[in-house]
Amino acid sequence: MHLEYRTEYSNELFLRIKQHIDALGIDDEKKIKLLETEASLLQSALRYFEINKVLFRSQFNLFGEYFFENEELSIEDIKKYFNMVILKNPEGLAGWDYAKYMAFPISAGIIEASPNGYKLAKLGISYVEFMGKNLQLIDELTKL
Repeated sequence: MHLEYRTEYSNELFLRIKQHIDALGIDDEKKIKLLETEASLLQSALRYFEINKVLFRSQFNLFGEYFFENEELSIEDIKKYFNMVILKNPEGLAGWDYAKYMAFPISAGIIEASPNGYKLAKLGISYVEFMGKNLQLIDELTKL
């Protein structure tokens, strides 16, 4: 797989990683465990960065503040929050309704339906925790 997609830079990284792992002097089972762990962390970070390209700051605030205070939010709670956001950004969200506002977080798997409305999904909880450890990324979200 690496040969098919490699670039000069990816090859350099590949060699560095290989040298580093070889220098650890650990057996193959521990090497595999280490690489599995690193791959999962990298894939998570890539997913979080994909979310950051689309997510609004106000949506992040909804996840970090309102969902963390309550396990579930009703559709009415979300509508109230959205109306508050509209008051602060009428031109930025002109023509939007709460369903359009929530479409990306739902389709991305950040929030999911619950018996009483919506709740943060495992991805959403992990994303909020990641952002809490990387506060500079919160400021880079679109200011809506």
